[in-house]
Amino acid sequence: MPKKTTAIAKFSFEVAVVEALDAKYGDIVIKDGNSYKTVMEGLAAYRDIRLVVDDEHKLLKSGILEAGRGIDKDWNRIKEHIQPGEDGLKAKRKVWDDKKAAIKEAKAQKERDRVEVIRAKIDKIDLKTIEAQGKTSDQIIDMQLELEDIVITKEEYQELTYQAKAILRETMESLSRAYKDRLKSEKEDAARKAESERLETIRKEQAAKEAELKKERDKLEADKRAEEDKKSREKLEKNLKEQAERDAKAKVELENKEKKDKAEAEEAERKEREAALPDKRKLIIFADSLQEIIVPDVISDLAQDLAAEVRGSLVGLSKEIRMKAQKL
Repeated sequence: MPKKTTAIAKFSFEVAVVEALDAKYGDIVIKDGNSYKTVMEGLAAYRDIRLVVDDEHKLLKSGILEAGRGIDKDWNRIKEHIQPGEDGLKAKRKVWDDKKAAIKEAKAQKERDRVEVIRAKIDKIDLKTIEAQGKTSDQIIDMQLELEDIVITKEEYQELTYQAKAILRETMESLSRAYKDRLKSEKEDAARKAESERLETIRKEQAAKEAELKKERDKLEADKRAEEDKKSREKLEKNLKEQAERDAKAKVELENKEKKDKAEAEEAERKEREAALPDKRKLIIFADSLQEIIVPDVISDLAQDLAAEVRGSLVGLSKEIRMKAQKL
């Protein structure tokens, strides 16, 4: 290192040293950790030379301000030799660092995408609880069967396996509660509908009875008016007697014809009933056979409800067929 002096001095720096560094590191390409390490060594070498020159610059300039401009010029000249090599290695290091950062970000994004795919599967299971709202009991059963087919494996759900199993279990429990509530609601709706229909039938029957009573009252009132008019009719009867006798003869003829027509109609009806008698017997036997059908014994509540409904339907159908067959 040069001594402090007021005389014009020059740097002890040799351009050949930098040229040697340029030759050694200038064409290097970062391909792996070793080449990256070499670049870092080159940067250290350039930096060491630059620091030596900086120190020498300070020393030379401290006592010879009058020669400062010359020293600065020489200093800048030397830095111009150093800067390209140092900047070139910095640029290469930046390219490598950016590449490594991009690879790291790509891996991180791939990991986020992987987790997002798993979470989407879990969310699809979780949404079944909301989808069950407004569904019928049969539709909820289909959803339960769909969930029962889902198998949570470590290979598919990885670190979210425990969460997926918990969500699946909670969703199954939620659907089970939703099914029970919906089935109860459907039964209540059916009961209300049946009760409404029963009341409507009663209303119609009462209306028919009231109509019949009105008819009887009207008849009584008509009979009363007829009795009041009897005296008037008796006066007319004398004048109408002869006409009545003529009408009586015609009436007898008409009655004879009506009797004949009635007899013929009754005979036709009797023959029709006789012709329908074999079918009547068949239908009655068929109706009785419906009550003899054995509904299988079942265990689950759903199946038991269905079996009970089938038994009731068979009994009701048997009674209806038998009642209508009796009228044949």
